Amino acid sequence: MAEGYVDMALDASLESAAAQESAKSEPEFGYLTTLRTAVSIAHLIITCINTVLMPLASSNITIRRDMEKKTNFATNRIEEKINAIEQKTVDVALAWVTRVLSGQKRNDFRPKEGVTEAGAGWLEMLQTPTCASISGFLTRLHSVALNSLPSSGSNVKTFLTEIALGTRALLLEHFKKFPVNGPGGLMVTKDMTRYTELLRSWDIDEGVKGIGGALDVLLEVGSLFVVGPEALRERIRAGTTGGSGGGGGGGTNTSQGKSNVALSVQEVRAYVLRREDSGTVGMQSVLNSL
Repeated sequence: MAEGYVDMALDASLESAAAQESAKSEPEFGYLTTLRTAVSIAHLIITCINTVLMPLASSNITIRRDMEKKTNFATNRIEEKINAIEQKTVDVALAWVTRVLSGQKRNDFRPKEGVTEAGAGWLEMLQTPTCASISGFLTRLHSVALNSLPSSGSNVKTFLTEIALGTRALLLEHFKKFPVNGPGGLMVTKDMTRYTELLRSWDIDEGVKGIGGALDVLLEVGSLFVVGPEALRERIRAGTTGGSGGGGGGGTNTSQGKSNVALSVQEVRAYVLRREDSGTVGMQSVLNSL
């Protein structure tokens, strides 16, 4: 039964996940619903074997060992396939986030004076369209994961933690690419705040979402685009942004939770250089001190 139903269902789910990688539209994660059902069926089969069949074979050690061996093999195979599907889903999700980020308009964080002077409407925007799109996508993925992945064990938390860390890494690289003026710096902080609040609302590793966790660096990056030269200098002196930990490191390894929070000097410089006022005397003084 495990081979005839569970294995085939998991293989089909893995194929569906792989097919999403090249999709030009938002990925569909309906195939994840198979996982919870597959785990339930596998659990019932294993329970039946252990409670009914194993006792019947207690008088024959050879048969019993053979049953145990086959049961363990089937269990490991199912677990490996589930892990493969979850990892492929992480890859698909992060690929889509990358795709959406690539559509960010170059002047989203460098609005013209006429736009900002026209009224308060621009400043009242909660986030850029790109941020809104990614937030909506991640929210939908989170809902599907909670309703589809096995609720027992650490599957859901591990899966969501990998998504959060992967998104964090993409964002840290993303904001090194855009020129930012004064008003645009406010929009950077709004986007970063939205991303951080969303990911912190998930049940993920505490070392990632807690105080001093890996997500804190997103807020720190946002602040680099709005603080003045003296405030920036003080932060660097206090070590709140500086450090040797490669905050921009990629990774979806949850052990990175608190070890790679601090931004390196090179990373601070990369962000500050995107500010339009980076050529002023005050900012040059800060940059020269890095």
